[in-house]
Amino acid sequence: MAGTAELLALELGRALEPLAARLALGDLAGVFAELGLPLPDAALNAPPVATATTQATQALKALPDKVAELARAVHAGDDALAGQALAVLGPLEVAAFAAVGGLAAAVADAFPAPPPELAQIVGQLSDRLLHATLVGYLEASRPGLAASLALLGLIESVSEPAEGARPPYRRRTPRLDRLGAVLSDPARAVRERVGWGEPAGDLGEFLPRLAALLEAAGLPAVAEGAGAEGPRLSTFLFSAEPGSGAPVPLKVTLAVSDFSKVNESAGSPGGRWTVRIHGAERLNLGREVRVEPPGRVVPLAPGPGTGGELAVEATRSGPVVLFGLAGGSRLSAGGVVARVGLDFEPAGGGVAGELTVDVRLVDGRLVLALSDLDGFLAAFLPPVADVGFNGGLRWSGPAGLVPLSGTGLRVTVPLTAEFGALRLDRLDLTLLPGGQGLAAEARLAGSIALGPFTVALEGVGAGCEVALRQSELGPLDLDFGFLAPRGLGLEIEAGPVRGGGFLAYDAPAARYGGAFQVDVGPVGVGAFVLLNTRMPGGGYALLVVLRGSFPPIQLGFGFALSSVGGLLALNRRIDVDALRARFAGGVVGRILAPQDPVGDAPALLADLDAVFPPAPGVVVAGPTLQLSWAELVRFDIGVFVELPGPSKVVLLGSARAAIPGPAGPLMQIRLDIIGLLDLARQVLEFDAALVDSHLLEVLELSGGAAFRMSWGAQPYVLLAVGGFHPAYSPAPLVLPSSLTRAAMTCGAPKDLFYLRFEGYFAITTNSFQLGAAVEAAINAGPFNARGLLGFDALIRLDPFFFQFSFEASIRVRFDDVTLYGVSLRGQLSGPGPITLRGEYCLEILFVEICFSGTFTLGSGSRPAAVPATGVVARLAGELARPGALAAAGGAVDRYVVTEAAPGVFSPLGEIACTQSLAPLGLLLQRFQGHPLDVPQTVTVRPGGMVRGPATDWFAPGGHAELTDSDALNRRAFERLDGGVILGDSGLAYGAARDREVKVRQIRLPKTLSAILHLFTVPGWLDRAAARRTGAIEKAVVSPALSVVDERWEVRGANGGVVLGELSESQAHQLTAAGRGVAALPGVDQVPSLTF
Repeated sequence: MAGTAELLALELGRALEPLAARLALGDLAGVFAELGLPLPDAALNAPPVATATTQATQALKALPDKVAELARAVHAGDDALAGQALAVLGPLEVAAFAAVGGLAAAVADAFPAPPPELAQIVGQLSDRLLHATLVGYLEASRPGLAASLALLGLIESVSEPAEGARPPYRRRTPRLDRLGAVLSDPARAVRERVGWGEPAGDLGEFLPRLAALLEAAGLPAVAEGAGAEGPRLSTFLFSAEPGSGAPVPLKVTLAVSDFSKVNESAGSPGGRWTVRIHGAERLNLGREVRVEPPGRVVPLAPGPGTGGELAVEATRSGPVVLFGLAGGSRLSAGGVVARVGLDFEPAGGGVAGELTVDVRLVDGRLVLALSDLDGFLAAFLPPVADVGFNGGLRWSGPAGLVPLSGTGLRVTVPLTAEFGALRLDRLDLTLLPGGQGLAAEARLAGSIALGPFTVALEGVGAGCEVALRQSELGPLDLDFGFLAPRGLGLEIEAGPVRGGGFLAYDAPAARYGGAFQVDVGPVGVGAFVLLNTRMPGGGYALLVVLRGSFPPIQLGFGFALSSVGGLLALNRRIDVDALRARFAGGVVGRILAPQDPVGDAPALLADLDAVFPPAPGVVVAGPTLQLSWAELVRFDIGVFVELPGPSKVVLLGSARAAIPGPAGPLMQIRLDIIGLLDLARQVLEFDAALVDSHLLEVLELSGGAAFRMSWGAQPYVLLAVGGFHPAYSPAPLVLPSSLTRAAMTCGAPKDLFYLRFEGYFAITTNSFQLGAAVEAAINAGPFNARGLLGFDALIRLDPFFFQFSFEASIRVRFDDVTLYGVSLRGQLSGPGPITLRGEYCLEILFVEICFSGTFTLGSGSRPAAVPATGVVARLAGELARPGALAAAGGAVDRYVVTEAAPGVFSPLGEIACTQSLAPLGLLLQRFQGHPLDVPQTVTVRPGGMVRGPATDWFAPGGHAELTDSDALNRRAFERLDGGVILGDSGLAYGAARDREVKVRQIRLPKTLSAILHLFTVPGWLDRAAARRTGAIEKAVVSPALSVVDERWEVRGANGGVVLGELSESQAHQLTAAGRGVAALPGVDQVPSLTF
């Protein structure tokens, strides 16, 4: 019984025989001319081509005898001899296909400057030679199979006309990329390829292909071209031509029309196949029938009482391997039954029959060679599992291609097989079309009973893949293999110990994921595991979450400890952005304390994989615990540190409070918190959100909060509860979507009664924001009444400004038509002067009457201007103070200020002279809170000992006249010039001074790394310990890149740069003063890098 590999090797060897014969006769030019490539003498006589031709000829010459040996072994049914012959023939075929590919490559390399019509052929010469060889063999030796594949569009054979230097030729191409579409819907594949079933199809391509298929099956057929009456197909049994209708049907004239009581059988010459045709009791179809796509047959003048089945059935007796290896894992059958039938039933005053095609397996057997199992499974499973089943596939026009049991292209067969401790419950057979070929899988599901333990297996089996790609078999890749289980389940039931869990395997991601929960009396232990075994640079990524729960342990003051646990992630990092994206969905609570560990496992494992993605060399670890207070409030807390570093510390918290009631909780509040201390970015961040919170069983609580603080390159502070004022944008900060209004809601807007309270407040570096609103609605059929009352307040601190907006309205409506409505909105802002703007509107049906007005209070005059000369004097005096001096660089970064002298500095360093009253190099419009009569810019003249500017943090808004929008949205702080750096070349020093120095000696122990190497410790812990003892892992190197403050430009109306190398604030100031039309960031370009 030959296996798939043996039969495939036979066909590949035979496919090469025509090419071997032509090369042996020296017809190299003819071989490539049939590909549309005429070989010039320069290519035909090139030495590399001659060498490659000799090598290909010799490699092909070695095949025929070995192919014959394998054929004899297969015919004799000797599996051992066939295996030996395959082992010899396989490497020879690999060498032959490699030599043929080398010949095509040598010709392509030797072809001198091909013209455009030949360039594509030369570029694809190896593939085209391979495709022409395989498809040409099918057309010559397997015409029935070739015609069927062509009808389905799986191979193409197209005549290409002559063009320029290219002669006419036939291009042959396999199209295995269409295999998935063919298996999903064969009728659609035929319709798309040859027009059968298309509304405007003319059948001009379908009938010739059908004629070729009939010829290959041994039925002479002639397809005539389009004439006066269109295309026509003729055989001695019937003739067919296009009918009338859309889609265009076939009008078929039968030579034999009465199939009543037909029952004829015939055998094939080899005796393996038996063909039988049989008809129902009364089955006179008449001379003419109409065949409608995809397979409906309608007799136009049937005989009286016509109905029943007309079928042709072919049965193959004897065992056959469908796929697999003879003597190894394989899917085989004792016989195959193929049936093509029409079942005629009454339809629309006549009769009609739907075409069905069935393929059934008789005495199917799945044999699994389990020698590749791991040690655990091999201890309980037999070395070979042999399971019997029956199944098949059916195609019909209405249903498409479906299995005779199961759904789609997956057949599920119930089993009741037992092998010792192993019980098999189910067999799944699946066809998996891919981009390059076809894969078949056979998987088993069952369980192993081990005393109090029960291990469930899901998806263990064997698979086979056939693909059109280079492999050990040449152009076709045939791969058999053991399929590891998709999942393992474990259940424990031993007295007080009860529990279970599962471990699932995701093959495409090479990831294991599982959950486990065991209860030992009142104590429970849960675990979640994620293991990625395939990483881009090799290695693995592991994540383990452990949690133990027990009866509460009282800690005092009403607090109790009820759970402890921890998280360890190796080669994984914390993705805070992914954590925030899932924040509102309750990811924090699922990670810290899942309510249903088994039920929540799929969602939790997906969360863990997203929040802790693989990252080589990174470790995350931290403890978790659960506290409760007075049995009313529960706190789940976890603190996770990202190493090495630590570079990042993340706090996760979930607080739950509940007051029970007779029918449900009177109050249920859950507040989830995410905290982040990112030392690399120099930020501290907190986010909070209400999740699944209710009050009095009718009010839903929602909302979020955020806190941000940075002490890095752009320091800022921000606190928001419920969001921000509508006119404020926190950009460039990106805040999570959970930052919504703090709200209390009853019902939905379309309910009978709807009520919503919401509010917010926010504090930023330069503003205070506050707002609230209440909305109510009553819906009674088409009538509804809605009311709104709300306000928004914004206070800017420097320069001081406030804005208070309010709105109130009530409307009575019929559907969307306002019957009566009143609205009032206004705004109070100031100072300078205080302005009140208001609008009152009255609506009655389609009429709206509004009154508006503006009132001012106080004076709008500006504060008295400060003389311009005072700015320079004040800044000069500030720079003259001894406290304005500081050390900058040098071996000693300390300095001493005394009354006798300005200071004592390192002779190797520099001096920074700075002040903080106002930034230098900025167009000043305000100074110390007062506007200037004339804007001015103060700079320090370069030269002498001035080495460059000394920068400090300033608030630009305090020195500029900003619009309300700019004041809210411009950066609160910016690093600007505050002074200068003074220095000189060589040494500069004054009189020496004595200073008492106290020295404290600390003896370091022997290098801790050497001690730790005596034990098994993780590499990250070893490196961290080395850092603590002063060991340096790598030599200090000069950086290839450096990060500096962004520079801005002022651009004119023509887009050109007016001024460049400016700070952001100066660019905006100069643009506002009319020096240009836009302030834009400068272009950062790195010409080259040297590492």
